[in-house]
Amino acid sequence: MKGAALDVLHVTSAHSVRDTRIFVKQARSLSRQYRVGVLGPGQIDEVVEEHGISLHMIARPSGRFDRFTKFGQALYARIRQLSPQLVHLHDPDLLMLLPRLQRAGIRVIYDAHEDFSLAPLSRDWLGPRWVRRGVAGCFDHIERRLATRADGIVVADRQLQARFPGASVLRNFLVTEEWPDVGPRPKDRAIRCIYVGDITRARGVFRMCDAVEAGRAHGVALTLDLVGPITPILRAELEHHPARPHVTFHGPLSRRDVASHLAGAHVALCLPEPLPAYRTSLPVKLLEYLAMKLPVVVTDTARLRQEDSLAPGLMRVPWSAPPALLAGAIREAKKLPMQDRVYLRNHVLQKFSWAEEEKQLLALYSKVLAVSEPIGALAA
Repeated sequence: MKGAALDVLHVTSAHSVRDTRIFVKQARSLSRQYRVGVLGPGQIDEVVEEHGISLHMIARPSGRFDRFTKFGQALYARIRQLSPQLVHLHDPDLLMLLPRLQRAGIRVIYDAHEDFSLAPLSRDWLGPRWVRRGVAGCFDHIERRLATRADGIVVADRQLQARFPGASVLRNFLVTEEWPDVGPRPKDRAIRCIYVGDITRARGVFRMCDAVEAGRAHGVALTLDLVGPITPILRAELEHHPARPHVTFHGPLSRRDVASHLAGAHVALCLPEPLPAYRTSLPVKLLEYLAMKLPVVVTDTARLRQEDSLAPGLMRVPWSAPPALLAGAIREAKKLPMQDRVYLRNHVLQKFSWAEEEKQLLALYSKVLAVSEPIGALAA
C-alpha cells in the first residue's frame, strides 16, 4: 500500500493524522472503495500503514508562522509527489493550495470542521476586540471565496451550511462498534470524573481541577482522569494546583483504551469556556460519554438547550458557576438512574450513528470523482 498510487489523500496542517474525524471515520470509511492516505504533521518525517491506509507525516512546524508558510509548501510538495486523484483539505489555511492543486488536475474537497471565522474573536494575542473582529471578517470572506472553487464542500454541522450553501453535512457522529455496552459502575467511595480530548485552558481544565478541590473541601471525594494531549507548559502549571494529588494524566490513548477508561468512570466533564466557536457546536464527546452510560456535567449553551432528547443525561452549568456549585452538580449527576442511562445510550447510538454520515461521504466522492475535470480547472 505504501508504494501504491493513491486515489484519495486527506491533508491537514493542524490535526493529527490519526484524528478521529479524518482517520477513524472518513479515511477508514473511504478505504473500503478507494486507496486512501492521510498527510499531516508528526514528530518526525515518516510513513506508516494502519488499517490499509498510508499515513504520511512531516515533522511538525515549530510555530504559527511556519505552519502557514514553510509547512504549507512542504505539504504541497508531498501532495504532488503522491499524485492523488482527489485531495480532501481539513484546515482553512490549506485553501491557499487549492488553485495550484486544481491547475495540476487534482480534485479538491474542503472540510469545515467548525466555524473557523469565529476563532479570531477569542485570540487575545491578535490585539483589541475591534482588531479581532476585523481579522474575523477578513478571514470569513477569504475562506468562503476560496472554498467556492472547491469541487465539493463538507461541513460538520447543519448550522455551518449558512456559510457554505450547498455543502454536504457530515456530522461527527459515532462509530457504534467503538462503544461497547458496560455493566454497573465501580462502587468506589470517590466519584471518578473523566475528561477526554485536548487538555487546554479554554477547554476548562482549570475549572475541572477547581471543582475537584472544592468538592473535597466540602466532603465530596472527587477524582479526575484526564485523557488526551497537553503541552509541557500547561502540565507544569497544573502540577502546582491544589487538586493535583487527585488528578491523573493518562496522555493520548487508543480508542479502545478510551472506552475502557470511560467504563470505569462515574461522571464525564465537558466544561469549555463559552467562546464563539463552542457556543454553536454539539461536542461529539457528549455523545461518546452518553453512549458509555455516563452522565455529563457541561457548560450551558443555547446550542445544547436545543437537544431536548439528550437533556436527561446533561447537567448544564453556567460558565460563571463557582467551583462548589460544579462539585455539587457532579454529585447530583452521579445519581442518574440506570434506566435513563440505558435509554440515552440506545438513543445516541441510533440517532447519532456515523453509518448514515458515511453514506453521504461516499455519495459525495462518487459525484466528485465522476467529473471529468476539477471545477477550478474548468473555470480557469
